[in-house]
Amino acid sequence: MDETTTNQKGNIVLGDQAGRDLTKNYIFDASQPTPMGCLIEKLKRERENDRKFSETLAILKRYISPPPGESVDGLEFKVKAANREVLLDYAKRAKEVFAKKLMEHQFSETAQEILAYLLAEIYTRFHNHVLIAIQNRNSSQEVSLLVQTLVIDPVQALLEENPLCLYAEEINGMLYYLAGNCHIKWVK
Repeated sequence: MDETTTNQKGNIVLGDQAGRDLTKNYIFDASQPTPMGCLIEKLKRERENDRKFSETLAILKRYISPPPGESVDGLEFKVKAANREVLLDYAKRAKEVFAKKLMEHQFSETAQEILAYLLAEIYTRFHNHVLIAIQNRNSSQEVSLLVQTLVIDPVQALLEENPLCLYAEEINGMLYYLAGNCHIKWVK
């Protein structure tokens, strides 16, 4: 082989693979508002007018409460059942951090919309990517990598200006919050 040839036979790849350089270009058209951008602008206007709402949005209620007919075993039980005990303390702490953030914004309709939007993204991304890996009995390391790259990182990127100050721990907390409320399952 010469210096321009790369042998990649036998590689196991969970993400991108390139023989040499990999360049990703994300096209962002600033002239077109994004769904998150619209919600952020709405939140800014709401804050300027000091509008408050005491009613939790129905879509957010769906994620705050367990699905009908589900028995709630709790986050600790679920983390242990998935043999992910090493994450238990972090999972509990992150879930609590998110729960506090949720309470902090309980009176803002737009903040609730943003949180519901993000919870729906996490729920959907987990079920479309991670649950399949769990059912295929992928290793914990592979599952964790999928959670980070296909759930946490893309959801964090959706935050744009991040007016609610949600960071990686809160986003992970959303995942564990959904698990604690029986929306996400870590075992087959």
